[in-house]
Amino acid sequence: MNSGFGYRIIPEQQLVLEYFTGKARLGDVVFSEMQLFRNPDFVAGYSAIIDFRDCELTLSKSDLEEIINSIKEMYGDENTRQVVHIVSKPTETALALMFSNLMVKDEHFASLPTVVSTVQGAADNLPALTLRDGQLAEWLMELKQVTLVNLDQTDHISDTGFVCVIQE
Repeated sequence: MNSGFGYRIIPEQQLVLEYFTGKARLGDVVFSEMQLFRNPDFVAGYSAIIDFRDCELTLSKSDLEEIINSIKEMYGDENTRQVVHIVSKPTETALALMFSNLMVKDEHFASLPTVVSTVQGAADNLPALTLRDGQLAEWLMELKQVTLVNLDQTDHISDTGFVCVIQE
């Protein structure tokens, strides 16, 4: 199964949309976040909506701890952004909740990820967004389509996937 990651930075909303597809392992998640972090348009304080609905996460508790350490290393003390994870399957829901619980224990993070199952739930958890009806769903669908089209046409390869960027 091919896997991939796409993201879109929306400066006027101070928002980053992230989309994962296929099977994602530790290396894929860390690689994708590093690519996002390296983008000159990325701002560490922007809120994020991370869509895992089309993804099978194959992560252990130690993998989640390593992701948390990578985030702390990348963001330092700037990690004040609000993050919402959209999940739709039991395993991914459990992993997202475990991730949030591990972050609680860490005490390094100003806010903890929220776990929701719908796009509307994601929008409701980021009240600072000023969106017209359906706009977030449209952006996520566009990101998904572009990511899937570019699955085999990108040079940003990790061991199992790729990174696709939509530029504003």
